[in-house]
Amino acid sequence: PPAISPPPPPPADGGASAAVAAGSAADFRFASLQGELAVAGVYVRVFNAQPNFALANPQDFCKGLVVYVKKALEMPPAGCAEEESRRREHLRQALAALGHAVEGHPRLAQLLASRPALAPLLAALELSCTRLHGVEMPTGALEPPPSVMESPEARHDAEVASLALAVLVRLTAHAGCVEALAESRALRAALWTVHRPSSEAAAGLALRLLHSLAPTPAAAWVAAGQGGTVYLMSSLLPTAPLDEARRETVATLQAATASLVGRLAAQPLHGPRVHLLLERLLPPGLAAALRDGPGEAAVQALRTPSETPERLWSAGMATALAEELAHLTSLARTAQAGGAAEWALPEGWRLEHPLLEGEELVAGVYLRLLLRHPGFPLREPRTTLQGLLEAYVKEAASRPAGPQRAALLAAAACQVLRDSPALGDHAVGLGYTDRLLGLLAGRLTSSGGGTSSAADEVAGTALRLLHQLTAVDAGAEAAARASPPLVRTLMPALDTGSPAAATALALETLERSLSTASRFRDLLVEAALAEGLVPALLQRLDWRSGQDGGAALSVPGGSGGGGSVGG
Repeated sequence: PPAISPPPPPPADGGASAAVAAGSAADFRFASLQGELAVAGVYVRVFNAQPNFALANPQDFCKGLVVYVKKALEMPPAGCAEEESRRREHLRQALAALGHAVEGHPRLAQLLASRPALAPLLAALELSCTRLHGVEMPTGALEPPPSVMESPEARHDAEVASLALAVLVRLTAHAGCVEALAESRALRAALWTVHRPSSEAAAGLALRLLHSLAPTPAAAWVAAGQGGTVYLMSSLLPTAPLDEARRETVATLQAATASLVGRLAAQPLHGPRVHLLLERLLPPGLAAALRDGPGEAAVQALRTPSETPERLWSAGMATALAEELAHLTSLARTAQAGGAAEWALPEGWRLEHPLLEGEELVAGVYLRLLLRHPGFPLREPRTTLQGLLEAYVKEAASRPAGPQRAALLAAAACQVLRDSPALGDHAVGLGYTDRLLGLLAGRLTSSGGGTSSAADEVAGTALRLLHQLTAVDAGAEAAARASPPLVRTLMPALDTGSPAAATALALETLERSLSTASRFRDLLVEAALAEGLVPALLQRLDWRSGQDGGAALSVPGGSGGGGSVGG
């Protein structure tokens, strides 16, 4: 057979040259691939250009991107400007690719459904927050001044924050990610972005993120106890005038912000704390408008001066509140920059508006305006009536009672009952017929004994309310079987020395209680005969027995007007 040639002899250096050659081959790069970011075998720039490309292993790609973002944020700045620029570009590419990967493969969200996995994204968001933290600019501006964003570092941080927000918004479609994001760090960063955004797009993304997290208890707690409500309200009430060219965009963002405040206030666990905070900043009617929504209507209410029973608001009040909010947000930023996450308004603090001085506010309604606007459609007439009646009973039962305030409360309650007669059944069901008769009996007894005219006026207000309650069948039946007895309580008002208005109200109250529709009519007739009502009425009909005795009872406003009625 042919001879086989022997292999070449090994190199004299014992293989060192071969190792060097192998290392050189491993470090070989094509010139066209220099500067390309490759993660898990995928060129990131090319993937961003073709986001629908079918990845061989999307899970490894997603994990690799998160790890890269984490290391890139922890890496100190490069000494070379060109190298630093390349690093920033790669970070932006990685965040954009992560968003595309999650959008194209929704199941990847479960890989990020933990706080450690989301930490790099939050760190990317906080870059812009940290940079803008100390920037002083008008609260009304939705973007920082151009001088702040001129540097490449600032533009990079703003773009990174927007890309991170876009990924976080996509992840909120997964329940596990929502649970992991419902913590103070993520919520504060998003709230801060709404208050001081790097761009309008960032503000919109942060609002979308917060809307997804709003139903969680953590979101309402951060809004109530870590300055979140103040940050959001400062966006709703800017101190600077709005740019007409951006009015539509600003209106959209403000409507979303107002809607977010309402959702936070409606959260079952900590939402009431948010609503109480709103009432310390705003009149109750506006606080309720924010809570009940919709956002567009709430924004319009904040912009429009109004004077209704539920809302008293002026342009001066809006300006004063905007300035106070700017001050409060500055305090919150300073405190949280020092590491104190918790921040709340001082105990007992409430913004005082000069326009509201002297206004009597009960159950969210201004009594003066309620009487001035009869028939006004109240938001919650049942709650308003109950609040008015309870306030009246407390005022009338106090010693000494304030006749003017009692008369105002009684007039307001009667106005609500006249506007919504069906509410009489609700008031009767709460036992106010018996309570009013108890007050009336005590006052009539005192009045008969010669007490001051204040007691007479308070008794007159109780009689007006009782008269109004008996206008419904339930009130008539409740009065017929009430304790103390109706007839015995009203008999002093039928004396010849009583004011004509008081006597008329007492007689009409008895007549309504004796309605044929009342199931307790016979019981009331029996009581009337036992108390001598018929002889008293006959005596009133006898003109020869008429006297000009002293007034034993006065009825402020009579059956429809104001003031005390003499004999």
